[in-house]
Amino acid sequence: MSGLDKMTQQILQEAQEQADQLLIDAKEDAQKAVEQARQECEVWEQKAHVSLEKELDEFRARAASSRDLERRRAILEAKQEIIAEMIEKTCERMRQAGVEEYFETLKRMFEKFCHGEDGQMYLSAQDLARVPQEFRDLVAKIAAEKGGSIELQDVPGRIPDGFLLVYGGIEENCTFEAVIESDRSRLQDQVNTMLWRECNG
Repeated sequence: MSGLDKMTQQILQEAQEQADQLLIDAKEDAQKAVEQARQECEVWEQKAHVSLEKELDEFRARAASSRDLERRRAILEAKQEIIAEMIEKTCERMRQAGVEEYFETLKRMFEKFCHGEDGQMYLSAQDLARVPQEFRDLVAKIAAEKGGSIELQDVPGRIPDGFLLVYGGIEENCTFEAVIESDRSRLQDQVNTMLWRECNG
């Protein structure tokens, strides 16, 4: 083998070794790139999972809050309906009472709302036509005991039941509905108690 052939063979061998090394380096770089990409994917996937869970939790919380709000609104509406129905039934029951029981109720109401001053009382047209003399006397007596007087007017008030009291030009509505409505908070408590008993058997 001539010197030129040896030199040529050495150059080819070195070139082959460099090519082999470049190939090895390229494979290692590729493996590193793949590993880095895999790790980045895992991190991204973990973050995405955490983010998704957070969004799901927030959605569940909003949905639960919305359901709770709807439930409370439905309960409130039901309570209002029950109270309105109770008020109407109570008023109707009081209107349908016999004369003696009816005016006994008016007497008790007057004892509660009577002022210690001079005033007028107005009854409905129906009640004015059937008012007992005993009621007139009791009203006058109760007013006097409180230091005032009351004049039962012969002109009917524009009311369905109960009575109107007028003191110094100020009118006080003492119809059944108005009196019961004024005590609505107490009635609300009673309805709450009744509903609680129903729900808890």
